[in-house]
Amino acid sequence: MRIAIGCDDTGLALKEPLVAALEADGHDVLDLGTFSTDPVDYPDIAGAVARAVARHEADAGIAEVLEEVRSRRVERRVILVPDAEEVP
Repeated sequence: MRIAIGCDDTGLALKEPLVAALEADGHDVLDLGTFSTDPVDYPDIAGAVARAVARHEADAGIAEVLEEVRSRRVERRVILVPDAEEVP
């Protein structure tokens, strides 16, 4: 399966071992960034992952971000993008 993956700067430490595990399981990984801890806007990365699935460049996608909510609590969010044929 070809899987698009992306993260913001706060998710880089999680993305790298996830990419390695997916590749070890035989998946073809399309890594859409980010590749450093320099700040990046997560909607740009999540959008790139979603577009890759919609354009059939990947069979599924994973976007991983940290988000600070109003309570100043930090939440980790993982967004799974299913096969484009499954989306209404």
